[in-house]
Amino acid sequence: KGEECLSPFLGSVLIVRLGLTITGDLKHPSSGFARLVRTAAEGGALGREPRRVSCLPELLPMAVKMCRERRTGKVDLVNPGRVSEHALFTLIRSRVMPDLEWEAPDLPVNGAGSKEGKEG
Repeated sequence: KGEECLSPFLGSVLIVRLGLTITGDLKHPSSGFARLVRTAAEGGALGREPRRVSCLPELLPMAVKMCRERRTGKVDLVNPGRVSEHALFTLIRSRVMPDLEWEAPDLPVNGAGSKEGKEG
């Protein structure tokens, strides 16, 4: 929506599009990961479809550089590849937050059944 408003000015602005934001502080309330944790804590299901992720400590310096170079247009500032919310929780639990727990309902993964049950 905001992007549509800026489209007449594409020659003079830089529109930076982000995926699910991951910050250095995974517990910061504005972090995309913290929002997922809140959703899971409230009983919401984590997505199993791969999505784009923006690890801000890695990518924001690139955005600053582009601004200093006066670049314009649209850029997707995302890390390579895609990851599901469920896989992201599993990765963060294995490397950073071993006490992270969430409910993983029996959902199909790309058309195949999953028997993972409760995670944590």
